[in-house]
Amino acid sequence: MDAAGNKDAACSAATSITRGTQAGEIKNAFSDRDFVLFQFIPKAQKFELIVRQATECGISIIVPVIGDFSEKNCVSMFSGAKRERFERIIKEARQQSGSPVATKILEPMTLSDALEWWKDFSASSEKLAVALWERTEGEVPLFKLLSSKDKITKVAIAVGNEGGISPSEIKLLKEKGFFSTIHFEGNILRCETAALYGIAAVQSALFQLH
Repeated sequence: MDAAGNKDAACSAATSITRGTQAGEIKNAFSDRDFVLFQFIPKAQKFELIVRQATECGISIIVPVIGDFSEKNCVSMFSGAKRERFERIIKEARQQSGSPVATKILEPMTLSDALEWWKDFSASSEKLAVALWERTEGEVPLFKLLSSKDKITKVAIAVGNEGGISPSEIKLLKEKGFFSTIHFEGNILRCETAALYGIAAVQSALFQLH
């Protein structure tokens, strides 16, 4: 075989090794659950990273929430070419991670509308709804929440944007959406880090206890 042939063979072998697991080729560890991320809308670049990481983690639905600390023009990132970019990010993230979950991004909505959507989506289901908050008052330990429930099929995780979630929004989450606040000890995290950290913590705890 000549040098060119050797090079082609090497490239072919490298491609077969590094192409990665494709979506649908692995079993979904949480196939009997829907994970929903209520993400208070941050800046576009941060939201893109959150979308990528949430997709890799198997989040079913991302609900962009127009929060008290969201920028006034934040809704503009969900139309036209920018919306198409999010779809490409999801496609690439699924190919990279092998996630069999077809992650979807809903249209941005107010917190009140998001909670009405959650009420309908999770009706007649055993559910877990938590909001990550930097404050400790009123928090409920995650494992205590999980131990009080049986077969959880709908999971909602609310994560703030730059500035976090306001006290009035936390009140609405608790009263209208029956969310519990959870607090992770440690440093204050960026919103894109908090989303990934929160998803991983909730999924790991569910995997251990359920």
